Amino acid sequence: MRIRHAVVAAVIGLGVALGAAGCVAPTPAPSPTVSAVTPVPTAPAPTSTPAPTPTPTAAGPVSAPDDPSTWIIDFSGVGPVKIGDTIDEVTASIPVQGESCRPGVIQFFGSSIVALGAVGSDDPTGGSAPVVLAMVGRTTDATPGYPSTATGITIGSTIAELQAAYPDLETYQSYSGTPAYRVTDGTTWLHFAGYGTDTVASIAVATVDQTPTEYCG
Repeated sequence: MRIRHAVVAAVIGLGVALGAAGCVAPTPAPSPTVSAVTPVPTAPAPTSTPAPTPTPTAAGPVSAPDDPSTWIIDFSGVGPVKIGDTIDEVTASIPVQGESCRPGVIQFFGSSIVALGAVGSDDPTGGSAPVVLAMVGRTTDATPGYPSTATGITIGSTIAELQAAYPDLETYQSYSGTPAYRVTDGTTWLHFAGYGTDTVASIAVATVDQTPTEYCG
């Protein structure tokens, strides 16, 4: 019994000695927790959009002062022959020689283009008279051609084409006793006459609702 007690005491003493000497096995450190990292998606690089190529605009018709076939007839006048301009201004705007049958009247291109100044102007030459009528008429010498309206009506167009182009066209009796046709914007009139035929023989822009029978008399 003494031997067993001695062995137990020795074992206990050895354990105490080892503990005092730091020979006790250390407690294992806890394993680090690994956190899952969610990758952040990379934004795609911006795609540059090419600038659209502008579509070229077709050039409109060019009005040539010496070519009446390029002129447009509208409520402002006949090409460069503008209502309200003076006879002198009209003469200066057309680079061809005009002819005058009386003061206040100027004719161009074989009298196919006529500008009529206001009657009663104080200027004896008529040069300062404001234009109140611009007219296109059929002549045997209409080179290089006649002006036309924006709807395509010109000297030689049929009356049926005229009526189709201007639904608001009004028929009236001209001073010559034949049917004439007119349309207005409220202050100025476009007059068309066939003089008893089925085609347009004259076109006038005027500040009055009827055209004169004679402008050189």
